[in-house]
Amino acid sequence: MNSLFPKFKIKNGLGIIHLKSWKEIDELFKSGLFYGQTHIYRGQADYEWKLIPSIYRIEPKPSQEEVKEYLTFFKKSSLGRRGQNSRSYNNDDKWWALGRHFGLKTPILDWTASPYIALFFAFAESNDSERRTIYALDKVIISTAAALHGRELDTSNIWVNEDFIDPNDEQWKSILNSANKFKSLPIEEKINIIEPNLEESYRMISQKGLFTRGPERISIEDWVNDSFIGFNEIPVLYKIMLPNMNRNACLMYLNMMNINYLSLFPDLYGAAMHCNLSLEIPDYF
Repeated sequence: MNSLFPKFKIKNGLGIIHLKSWKEIDELFKSGLFYGQTHIYRGQADYEWKLIPSIYRIEPKPSQEEVKEYLTFFKKSSLGRRGQNSRSYNNDDKWWALGRHFGLKTPILDWTASPYIALFFAFAESNDSERRTIYALDKVIISTAAALHGRELDTSNIWVNEDFIDPNDEQWKSILNSANKFKSLPIEEKINIIEPNLEESYRMISQKGLFTRGPERISIEDWVNDSFIGFNEIPVLYKIMLPNMNRNACLMYLNMMNINYLSLFPDLYGAAMHCNLSLEIPDYF
């Protein structure tokens, strides 16, 4: 193993890579770097878009109290509109997830457990942006950093997949040692991973969807940069930059993997959007 992250430029927890084609991302996904359940992914059609939940894209940004009142308004407005056998939810995160499923502006951000589904959403819509982007957020580092804030990390009991990492490699040892920086990082807010498991969220189930909640009112990219100062050994947030080219070929490739509007949106909306793409892309069935 020459290097764990040979192509990423890493600074303050943010790892950036520029790929020459969407085809290179397949090699990156299969390199072992993202194996396991350690990362969540988000695809965006424009690399300049911030990782900010929809409710905080409104100007002026609503206060916390206004956000609470807004959710209460949605709860009241949904009465009698969820079907006869609808469940009552005992926490607000499930209400936010339900609302997001139907287009509500929320303080949560959509992610997926599949990097290929993120690739689909990065290329699904046609646009004139210079680059498209896939983000990957390391769930383990996020939760560990919050849990270890102010405490030492015992690195002796960490399990290593030796198919991809040599536990005696000096760079790997350096990364483990650097994890003790967590105790002094200026983490003022946490990012919570939300997996609500709602029966009504058939789209979320099909998309292997989950959400992040927090930080409030700033982008996750800015939060990582502010919270992981000097953490330059391993990315907390990966930003994979893709040139905006060969969109049709990318979507055709994903369609052969059954990643398309039909599978991700198992309703009439998905059927309509899938048919729309067939007008843009020859032999897209």
